[in-house]
Order: sequence, then structure tokens, then C-alpha cells
Amino acid sequence: MPAKIAPPQSRVSDVIANAVRCVSNLRREMPNQPLPDYVLLDITGDFVEREELQPWPLRFLPQTRRPSVEGLRQAMEHIAEDPQVQGVVLRIHAISSALATLQSLRQIIIRFRDSGKRVVAYLEDIDLRSYYLATAADNILAPESATFLVLGLAVQSVFLKDALGRIGIKGDFLAVSPYKSAADQITRSDMSPEVRDQFNWLLDSNWQTILSDIGDSRGLTPDVVSDLLDRSPMSASKAVDTGLIDHILYEDDLGDFLGGEPRVMPWSEAVNHLYQPYTWHADKAIGVISVEGAITPGESRRNPFPLPMPIVQDGRAGAETVVRIFRQAEKNDRVAAIVMLVNSPGGDVVASDLIAREVQRVRAKKPVVVYMGDVAASGGYYVSTHADRIVAQPATITGSIGVIMGKLVTGGLFDRLHANVETVKRGATATMLSSDEPFTDTERERLHDILMDTYALFKRQVVEGRGLSPDRVEEMAQGKVWTGQQAQELGLVDDLGDFEVAVKKAAQLAGLPEDRKVSVVALSAPRTPILPPRLADPKAWLQEARESLGLFFNGRVLALLPYDIQLK
Repeated sequence: MPAKIAPPQSRVSDVIANAVRCVSNLRREMPNQPLPDYVLLDITGDFVEREELQPWPLRFLPQTRRPSVEGLRQAMEHIAEDPQVQGVVLRIHAISSALATLQSLRQIIIRFRDSGKRVVAYLEDIDLRSYYLATAADNILAPESATFLVLGLAVQSVFLKDALGRIGIKGDFLAVSPYKSAADQITRSDMSPEVRDQFNWLLDSNWQTILSDIGDSRGLTPDVVSDLLDRSPMSASKAVDTGLIDHILYEDDLGDFLGGEPRVMPWSEAVNHLYQPYTWHADKAIGVISVEGAITPGESRRNPFPLPMPIVQDGRAGAETVVRIFRQAEKNDRVAAIVMLVNSPGGDVVASDLIAREVQRVRAKKPVVVYMGDVAASGGYYVSTHADRIVAQPATITGSIGVIMGKLVTGGLFDRLHANVETVKRGATATMLSSDEPFTDTERERLHDILMDTYALFKRQVVEGRGLSPDRVEEMAQGKVWTGQQAQELGLVDDLGDFEVAVKKAAQLAGLPEDRKVSVVALSAPRTPILPPRLADPKAWLQEARESLGLFFNGRVLALLPYDIQLK
């Protein structure tokens, strides 16, 4: 079944749409029209980069969707084009996005301010996420009862080797180096020196970025910001005294603070009264292909219920689905270039290799630009290597060029349960992937050869795709993880910026006209349905969980990153 590729606006449809906008704008000029002076936007939740594409039946059902960076960008661009509106009030609360996504949100706010309009941020919960985002505004306001609770960054890992050993389970894994730590939580009792070293350089890079960004916005040096944040937690009043926020204010006093008697209108109401800009579209569009979640063989799918492992919570990016979309985009004359959105900790090496092959093949006909979200590491980096350009945020987690493989050994658990496992086999290695026993020395030697061959393939893809020497790639590889800032300095990433930067790069490479609006369309293929009977059948749920978890403990070669950085 072909991917759903929406064509860009035609010249005729532009004329019709602009005529409708003209009528709407004339209506605005009529007396007693309630036009907003400021627009109130709620910034809350865990933001995704783009609006989630729902399966067709679900589009007509009531549902709660995650907020998107794309949605906020479109809203603020629309507000910026209205000459009546003086600015926006951002009510930021309970935001749970990762640092790279927060950087994208900050850039939207900064671009809005560059249009000459004002941004006021109102905070009731002042943690690192909300405060870092709010510092992009002109003013930061908070009620007197608020607490300034900006604490810092942390990485915490729970090591389960000893706990699993108590019930007779252990991990038997091979990795290319100690830096490739995806299995450490089940094979070690504590953090290795190499991984601790790695965490330190990741935290150093991200913390310096945060301090620098806050300092630039607040007119302070990074050292001063660091000293002030080290005094946290503190009351909102004390935060005002130190210059970290601007004013103590309750929400009902916003009108007086903004000056005069401004009409502050929530976005849901204001959108119907805003000026409608006239647009003329380019003849061709930029197509977006998403690689989000763990990379696996087969079809992409979303999990019908939460799973206990972060690497599979957000579903799977199935190689078969992604490849099919690439081939449809290749054939579609309306698609001038492709932006591949990668937000994945990696997964299966073969699946990653198949996607990377499509990128390499299709870019010979159409430009392919990769935009890395919060994480594009291991297999997530593998699929990106052959793109024309790679764009990431300074806080994107990437790299982790390396592989692991292994299995969970449950024979000890059976012994404790007094369960007797007996096997009849043909072939010396028929039970090599069985969970009953660890690998033998011969099996481990053969697996090591496979592991190193696969590692060499991964490095070769980076050498060819990025134009780097083998020695240089080996120095950066070994499973080492980098921030986007560090990756750009190392040559693993080309540009720093948000999704809009990636779109502009793709448009430039495709030679699209700069004086026309370029449509950005999501390219998708049918997903595995998540309606009943799947939801109604508990056995299907259990099968889904078993299948998802089994992908990572069945002896396949994995390119996988297991952790994230917590904002406190």
C-alpha cells in the first residue's frame, strides 16, 4: 500500500485559499471585533517534534495528544504575523521534555522575539526545565509562593547483576569496548570507570550549554549563573533579588504588568481572530520520514500499553516500514527532498543497516537531511551516516558507534525452582541461543568474530558517509556517546539547530525557491492497528510484551543506547 504523501498546494488552491483569507481579514476590520493584544499559550507536557499521525479510525475518537514542537512553532509564527498582537504570555508548567527538545522550544521563542513582539513567561513550578525554557522570554514572572527549584543534571543507573543473581538469572553479553554499556545494568554490579568518564563529559557539555544559554538571556556570565543555581532551592522572592527572575506577580495581575488594559486571549479563542497571512507555495514539498523508537526488523508499531524498558516504551521503527516509505518518496515527483527525523536509541543492526542503505541509495536522486531529536545514538546514528547533512541540537545524545550481543541466562532460576530442563538436539550449536546455559568458549569466540565484523561494518559506514579516516572514526567510536555540540566538533554532525534548520538545508539542496513557502509533509505507511481485538485480548498484550522484550535478548547484534540525562 503506498505511503500517504499529501501534495503541496497548487497555484489554483493558493488563489482560493488567499481569497478566503482576504474575507477573514476584512471581517477583522469590522467594528467591535474582539482582537487580542496578547495571546496566552499553555506550555505543558512532554513535547514530540511533530504532530503524531494517528491510524485512520482513531482520528475520529476523543483522545489526548502529546503537544508538539511543530504545533507551537506554527502557532507562534501565526501570532508573529498579526500586526495587532503585541506579544504572548507563556504559562509554563509540568513540562517533562528532554533538553534537546527544550532547546527547540527556546529557539521558537527567540525567533518570535526577533519579530519585535514581547514574550512574558509565567511560572508556578520553577524547575530546571521550566526555567531554562522561560529564560528565552523578555520577562519571567512567578507568584510569591513559588519555589525556585533548579537543581542541575544527573544520570542515575540501577545495576541489577546481584539482584538477578539472587533469583538465578544472569546476562551473558559481548561488547566492543567498556564504553558500549547497553548491557551493563544486568552484567555489572556498579558503574565502570569508562562509563563514569563518559557521563562526566556528557554532563559537562550539557551543563555548560545550559549555563551559557541562561547567562546570555539574563545578562550574566556562566560562572555567575552556576554560582546562583548552586544556591537553589530558594524562594521566588530571593530569586528576584538575585536576578534569576524578574517580578513577583499573580496571574490576575498580568493585565497591569503588561500595561494599560490589554486583552489577553487564550490561543484556542485567539486563533479565530488572528490576521491570516497570504501565502504562495513552491511546486514541490519536503517529505518527512520519522525513525522514532527502537529500530527493529519488520513493521513499525506503537505499543498498546507501557512496557518496563525505556528502549521500547515509545514503540518501534520497523525497517520494512521505513524502507517502504523511502521508496514511495523516491518515486513521488512532488517530493523534492527528504528530512529524516531520527529520535531513537538504536536497536537491531540489520534493521539499521537496511535503513542506512535506503538513505544512501535515495540521496543519489533526492537530497536527504537528517534531523536528530533528543537521542540519535548507536543504530540511530547508523541510519544517519549517509545523509547529505546531519543537523542536531547541542544537547542531542548521539554517537555510540559500537555493538553488543548476548542473552539472558535463566538456567539458575530453573534450578532454584527445581525445574528440570532436558534437551534433544542435532547440530553442535543448536542450543547456543538457549537461555538455559551461558555461551561455551567456542561459541563465545565465534560470536566475538561476528561482533567485530559488525563493528567494522558500522565504522566503515561512518568512514564512507562522513568522509573521515578509519583511525579518526575508531578514536570516536568504541561505543562512546557524545552531545550534539561535541559531535559537531568531532565531525559526526554538520549543523546545530532545530528542525527548521534541517528543512531549510533540505530546501537549499533541492534548489527550491526562497520566495515561496515550502510545504513540509509527513510521509507515512499504514501502521499495525491498535484497536480491538488487540486491546480487548490480554493474551495479545502478553504476546506483544514478550515479542518486544525478546528483540533485545535473543542473541541478535544490537546497536543500542540504554540511558538518558535527567534534568533536576
